[in-house]
Amino acid sequence: MIHKNALAKALRTLAATIEGMKDDEVELLLAGKGKLIFTPSEMPKNVQVEPSVDHAEIMLKLNDCKDRDEARRVLLSIASKETLISLAKAQRLRITKNDRREDIENKIVEFIIGAKLRTEAIQSLNLKGGGNQAAG
Repeated sequence: MIHKNALAKALRTLAATIEGMKDDEVELLLAGKGKLIFTPSEMPKNVQVEPSVDHAEIMLKLNDCKDRDEARRVLLSIASKETLISLAKAQRLRITKNDRREDIENKIVEFIIGAKLRTEAIQSLNLKGGGNQAAG
């Protein structure tokens, strides 16, 4: 017989697992088109080693981008979320462990492209007023 404390712990673990899933994955699970699989934690995970990504090279590509969509395409070339996190942290962006890849990409894009677009908008303003004002 399972003790109620052990069952409660198992249910909390299951809830935490479901919270960590993407929305579409949960929908597939609820529709019966997906399943959860148990994997013992002692098993080594298949770690995919990504070749070292040069942050400076990526930053140059991002700085050359003219709009947000172009910058997102550059960020899609980064294969792992961990590399994306390291790029964001190198720019001193605040990243939390709950941030999804899309959130991290959005923060980087807004930091680089958004700032550039805001600067261009401000510089294009006519702050001297002028125009047809009568001297008086």
